[in-house]
Amino acid sequence: MEIPTVINTQKALFSKIEFVAYDVLVPFICLKSGSCCKTYMPHIPEKDMPALAHYLHWSMEDMFNSYSARFRENISSHRKPCIFLNEDNLCRLYNNPLWPPVCRLYPFSFGGSDKSCPGYQDHHRFIVILTTIDVPCQIYDSSFCPNLSLRRIPSHKWHEIIDIFLNGRPSSEMEHKFIAWNRWRVIRSRLLWGYAASL
Repeated sequence: MEIPTVINTQKALFSKIEFVAYDVLVPFICLKSGSCCKTYMPHIPEKDMPALAHYLHWSMEDMFNSYSARFRENISSHRKPCIFLNEDNLCRLYNNPLWPPVCRLYPFSFGGSDKSCPGYQDHHRFIVILTTIDVPCQIYDSSFCPNLSLRRIPSHKWHEIIDIFLNGRPSSEMEHKFIAWNRWRVIRSRLLWGYAASL
């Protein structure tokens, strides 16, 4: 099975832990603190600006002037919030196909991680917890995962994995995604094992 058939890799962020005989997907859950957008202004290609202005119902002139001024401020180290951050700490471009890749992959787009991100801190905590089960061979994240295939989790390992994961007290969103992304491979392996045994 491939990761893109399990999750929407255009929206969901993850880390893949490759153990010797199986793989575990760990979801990244954005805590919507807005800390990333309060200090960073992404590069927007000039050719995308008319479409984004139309999407946001902004005039092209206002969009270009606001963006240029903020981008210059951030380059000169006077960090100010991104012009696309709304009052609820959400990105106005989130559902637009032109949403910048650096934003889509955050926090993994910042040299592998941004340790100041509260969501990343929680994500990393679960990777540390899960790698106490076995020694991982590799750990990849959404920004670079060269092997998108997934190997099934043996049913005897699933009980250990889920116990240690739940003991880490994940949020309900993380728990739901973790189980949805990983458990189906255990159930399927049990069904195949039962079928093979009946032959």
